[in-house]
Amino acid sequence: MTQVWSINKGDVYCEEVYDVKEHVNNLLVANNIACFIPQGAGIKINSWNGESKLLNPSKVVKCLALVNGRLYSGCLDNSIQDIDLSSGTLTSVQSGSRKLLAKGNRVNVLQVHDGLIYAACSSIEGTAFKIWDASTYDLVQSISLTSEVRTMAISSEFIYFGCKTGTLEVWCRNKLVKKEALQIGSNSKVLCMALDDNEDLLVIGTSDGKVQVWGVS
Repeated sequence: MTQVWSINKGDVYCEEVYDVKEHVNNLLVANNIACFIPQGAGIKINSWNGESKLLNPSKVVKCLALVNGRLYSGCLDNSIQDIDLSSGTLTSVQSGSRKLLAKGNRVNVLQVHDGLIYAACSSIEGTAFKIWDASTYDLVQSISLTSEVRTMAISSEFIYFGCKTGTLEVWCRNKLVKKEALQIGSNSKVLCMALDDNEDLLVIGTSDGKVQVWGVS
């Protein structure tokens, strides 16, 4: 089920309810469509007029990013695709793994910022953080990380990594150098993060049911 809420002068109202009859994961909304990861393979696209379609049906998708009508998907086989929603054209950014132990390879988190695709990928060898040019799909940079990244937020100056170990790593965006690491919780994982529009506040959700607000200006 998906719900549409309106926020007006501090009041919150439920405007519409859409019964999609399946699990809704990683929900993204733009204009008149909603994109989400269902329980099975593919990406579900629902429009507000009731139309529905399944994209990328051969892939089990782990994470999504939606920018300017282009939908980026990171998958459990470590592959990444760029889907043009207007034409339906699918372009491969990173090929998937066909190794015997490919179950350990996956794209955990994916974001697009200032014309670059950022992705944190896990494998049996560790965690790799990669950056591609969003227009040419050329690999710009790739580094190894010591912690498994579960979520990510990107500002004009920094990249924030939320890790499985409950730590928050802060990296300089241009130089890709770690600035500091903060322990968010002793027995919790960092599950999600978001920056406000002014990049002054970082909101963090953890597996122990807490929401933390950090000043990062």
